[in-house]
Amino acid sequence: SPDMIWAWASSGQCDLGLARPRSGYAGVQAGPFLTLAAVCVLPRRHPLARKRFVTARDLADLPLIAAGPGSVQPAVDAAFAAAGITPRFTVMAEYTVARCGLVAQGLGIAVVDPVPARELTGLPIVLRPFRPEAPIETLLLRPAGRPPSRLAERLIVHLKAERDALADA
Repeated sequence: SPDMIWAWASSGQCDLGLARPRSGYAGVQAGPFLTLAAVCVLPRRHPLARKRFVTARDLADLPLIAAGPGSVQPAVDAAFAAAGITPRFTVMAEYTVARCGLVAQGLGIAVVDPVPARELTGLPIVLRPFRPEAPIETLLLRPAGRPPSRLAERLIVHLKAERDALADA
């Protein structure tokens, strides 16, 4: 879980981690790693699936699947608030894969992290850009006051190469 990653970085139990922003953890050097816009997940045959992008207003009064606290949910909530919409969350599932599975079962619509959602090609779902944009930030964490090992530095280089390839896709 993200809280465990933060705790391990804070205590020096790991050399690096990737996690969503959190507060309350001392002894962690956190820097930006990746920021992507959330996407809307819809059942393949849903009328909104024909749209090029989905807005918060499009989702007004539709059953929605919320994320767990501390994940993408604050960005999603802010996007709905910016549009003046009160979302109707009927189900909550912490992980993107679980939310996409619930969408595939027809239990609602979700706004999710596009990285894991893109890998779920076997599900009867479609992904559409969500407006207003809901940025999902991932930070690179390291224990503060301790330089990274050569192995950790090499891993960071590889992680950044994968991140850059993802951004180009």
